[in-house]
Amino acid sequence: MTVVAPPTRVQELKVWRFAPVDSEAWTPVRLPHDAMITEPRTPDAPGGPDVAYFPGGRYRYRTTWSAQQDPAAFTALRFEGVQGEADVSVNGAHVGRIRSGYSEVELDISNHVCWGADNAIHVDVDNLAQPTSRWYPGSGLYRTVALVLRPTVHFTADGLRLRTRHLQRERAVVDVAYELRTAVVGPLHAEGHAEGHGEGHGEGHGEGHGEEHREDRVEEHRNDRVEEQLEVSIELLDGQVVVAHGLGRDGSGQVRLSVPDPRPWSAETPHLYRLRARVTRGGRVLDERVERVGLRTISIDPVRGLQVNGQTVLLRGACVHHDNGVLGAATHRGAEYRRVRLLKDAGFNAIRSAHNPASRHLLQACDELGVYVVDELADYWVVSKTAHDFAWRFEQTWREDADAMVRKDRNHPAVIMYAAGNEIPETAKVEGVDLTRQITEHLHRADPDRPVTVAINLFLNTMVAMAKSPYGDSPATSPEHRSAQEQDRPSMAGSTEANVMINQIGRMMDVVSRLPRADKASRDAFAQVDVAGYNYGLGRYQHDVKAYPGRVILGTETLPGDVARAWHLVQQHDAVIGDFVWAGWEYLGEAGVAVWVPGTRAGLSKPYPHLIAGPGMFDLTGRPDITLRLAQAAWGRLEAPAIGVRPLDRAGVPMVRSAWRVTDAVESWSWRGCEGRTAEVEVYSDDDRVELLLNGEVVGRARTGRRRGYRATFTLPYAPGVLTAVGYRDGVATSSRSLSSATGPLQLRLHSEAAAITADDEEVLFVQVSITDADGVVEMLADEQVQVVIDGPGELIGFGTAAPASEEGFTGDTRTTFRGRALLVVRSTGAEGAITVRVQGATTGRAEVVVPALNPPGRTDVRATDLVSIPRATGEAVVVLD
Repeated sequence: MTVVAPPTRVQELKVWRFAPVDSEAWTPVRLPHDAMITEPRTPDAPGGPDVAYFPGGRYRYRTTWSAQQDPAAFTALRFEGVQGEADVSVNGAHVGRIRSGYSEVELDISNHVCWGADNAIHVDVDNLAQPTSRWYPGSGLYRTVALVLRPTVHFTADGLRLRTRHLQRERAVVDVAYELRTAVVGPLHAEGHAEGHGEGHGEGHGEGHGEEHREDRVEEHRNDRVEEQLEVSIELLDGQVVVAHGLGRDGSGQVRLSVPDPRPWSAETPHLYRLRARVTRGGRVLDERVERVGLRTISIDPVRGLQVNGQTVLLRGACVHHDNGVLGAATHRGAEYRRVRLLKDAGFNAIRSAHNPASRHLLQACDELGVYVVDELADYWVVSKTAHDFAWRFEQTWREDADAMVRKDRNHPAVIMYAAGNEIPETAKVEGVDLTRQITEHLHRADPDRPVTVAINLFLNTMVAMAKSPYGDSPATSPEHRSAQEQDRPSMAGSTEANVMINQIGRMMDVVSRLPRADKASRDAFAQVDVAGYNYGLGRYQHDVKAYPGRVILGTETLPGDVARAWHLVQQHDAVIGDFVWAGWEYLGEAGVAVWVPGTRAGLSKPYPHLIAGPGMFDLTGRPDITLRLAQAAWGRLEAPAIGVRPLDRAGVPMVRSAWRVTDAVESWSWRGCEGRTAEVEVYSDDDRVELLLNGEVVGRARTGRRRGYRATFTLPYAPGVLTAVGYRDGVATSSRSLSSATGPLQLRLHSEAAAITADDEEVLFVQVSITDADGVVEMLADEQVQVVIDGPGELIGFGTAAPASEEGFTGDTRTTFRGRALLVVRSTGAEGAITVRVQGATTGRAEVVVPALNPPGRTDVRATDLVSIPRATGEAVVVLD
């Protein structure tokens, strides 16, 4: 075959100039870029604790694209996510407005491109009004921006769709649908809304995404009348081998493939094929599309539960927000991949994207590593939850946002379910039940293969039914029609008395969920979906599996301290298909909701300078929290007893606790200066009993296992040395784990999570900084300020700690460690060479680690997740004491 014109090309626009609206100090940035994380936090920030006391802002992004390649018949700008309302212009012409922070948008710029010349692209972002959500959103171009250049005849955006119709050991049958379009020049015909994006997420127009100001443009038409000689070939490849192929001839159509000896995709065996589609005329290739896909089936019912490829699966789930910790909201491919890998290695097999559609990078990581995904549409419908959210236009935008999510997700085998919404108060009312039905039916039409859930907080729905909703009862109004009182209305988390109340009654959610009123306030909405999502409703499971024998139940949010109880119910009832803990990964915003603080009375949210929420089973830097060990014990995935020690620097201090955190213990026995203080030790184990020893002497023995909540507690005077927990089963010691105290002089230690990285400007390197003794034991109480210097083809893009409260930022080169640790992130510049990371402390000396940035032999375009020829072992620094 010969190629007569370049097929569809995607060119990422990474290098931009950036400036706040009120400044002429332009700085170069590389996307993804979160402007909010660079802003100084203040106690009086309008977004308050919801957005971690960060301010919003108005920003300008500028870049130039040199269009020197062969002209494309159709050219679009694709935005995978912009936080804030954005106006986009090309060469001075306004081409569209972006109003959705999480939905992808393509804007047609075909008639504004100057081929053979430089083209100016401007994006003005307004994210000033905060809070727009109940968590940290970020600002600006925080996800990928790309040019998409398509030939005259081309496959549409996300225009391939693979459905596994039958899957057996000997053979699979799959249907591949494709959409073709032809670009022709014609006068502008405004269709539908004035702002938009055509095919749902996509090309041209649609609600909220494009105001056109031009006389003519390139229009796209479905190829229902294309010439007879057009031919579409569909191939499924396993590696380089074509295992199935078929032909189609219609402008948009479907091809059925028969796949011999299929290799199914699942979390246990995440095998991926390549789907290749070509459109040709007379043997000449006009366009080509290649995607990675998996063959798998999904079914649900209350008897067999959730089945993937005919096998019952129980979901061990993590609720995950979209921010990336010390990187802010910037969606780096390597950061998403790292998070998914760490979660899976810890025993999770599912992620719930809370509470918005997941990024493409996260879905790709879940496909490759084998993690199921529940992708969520929204956190609000028509009733606002914060002062500046966009509930007021939900009725006009939800269909397009749902279509965008489905088109993005449908070829990802990892995505097994959609969530229509989270804790939607309207679901307790007739009009909300009807909207639940509408959204569910719409998602079913767009994707008949995946079930739909809605996550309902039974406690909040009960309050709504009693006319005591914390969010109010009226649909939101647009900003121009909103009263001053409504504009300044605090969120529930920002109201002191309200959040004190919520903190005090957090544990009561379980009790309230058992009431008949809670059932009445949720049953009609649950009847509209395939899977009933229970937020904090464990108390209903035993009753509802009998009262509603046709209902399938999913724990969409569970308190960390209830994970063992929840898992027992999952194992006990076939109709309960899994449980998602809040939260699997720490996040910015909802400041302090799960942080234990000294005192006797505190609200759910905490005052400045708190910035993290606090319930994460992994902390902000990606280190496991002791609460993860409770989950692992409940799942039967804890190899040896885990030891947690409540912080000895506040031993004996009264603490205000939170329902969203079961303990403040940490896995350390190194507390200098705390000798003689009473240590409270927690041991987590699924053994029959455990024995605790200090320096070889028995401290005590206790029963553990499920009936004891997998937890035993001990008290003893703190003394340096070795603290050991031994697990016993049937009277026989089966496993043990120890914690040691740091001894001698302390020093800095660097731990690179990769021995080498690719010379790819999207590749990121994570380096752990710690203060340790000569044996690598981290000291909890020797924190100090450290400074980092990067030499070679890398740049520092994030530097921070897991501290729940701090006035230090994440974008500087200096940071104070927390509990002896910090994390820094380096981004490759794209050049080959040695990246040297040097860290200096005032008393702990200096350390460095050298990581090569390489291209594997014969490759110059390696992606981060293609690194197979470079060893992925970690590197340790050579420590130099000054």
